[in-house]
Amino acid sequence: MNWSSTSPVLDRGFDEVIARLAGTGRASVERHLVKCEKNAQHVLLWKYLVGLLGRLTPTAMPTAGTLAIRFFIPDGKFKLQLFALEDLQNNELSLYCKDVRAAAISESVLDRPKPGSNIYRILHGAAGEWLSIETLTAAGTVSAPEYYKHMLGWNRTAIRITLPVPPTDAQIWAFEQICRLAGPQKGS
Repeated sequence: MNWSSTSPVLDRGFDEVIARLAGTGRASVERHLVKCEKNAQHVLLWKYLVGLLGRLTPTAMPTAGTLAIRFFIPDGKFKLQLFALEDLQNNELSLYCKDVRAAAISESVLDRPKPGSNIYRILHGAAGEWLSIETLTAAGTVSAPEYYKHMLGWNRTAIRITLPVPPTDAQIWAFEQICRLAGPQKGS
């Protein structure tokens, strides 16, 4: 993909996903886009990721001001949070999801990192491509923000994937594969 273009293919699904937001959520998204408008690649990547995550999760998404959007699936009479997309306006975007590193390694999406490292080599595309993936636990993130703290606790572990702006094609490919693994499973 060419992240320097403004191809409508790259923000596929964004408008449909944003249409599910309530008035305050939609206003938060519009304010967020205004903050990002000086960097077209940033806007393009953010819209692409919101569209991707929204296609995986069918319910409305609450926003956390202009910082983050949370994505849920139905879970009986409740909702289960699968993802949070955070944008701190620092030339990178962070995805929070359940820990699917073992599955990503077994499906040859990622290679095991060096001991003590959170840099994972991507097993697709050009050699030397990587993703930064940090492990999050309830004990290690006592003051976690509301938009991902419910993904922790009760022996659950989450991960934070950090994508640079602009990402490489291999980083987007790995990100999409991890989202697929962390997303709703067939039959659930």
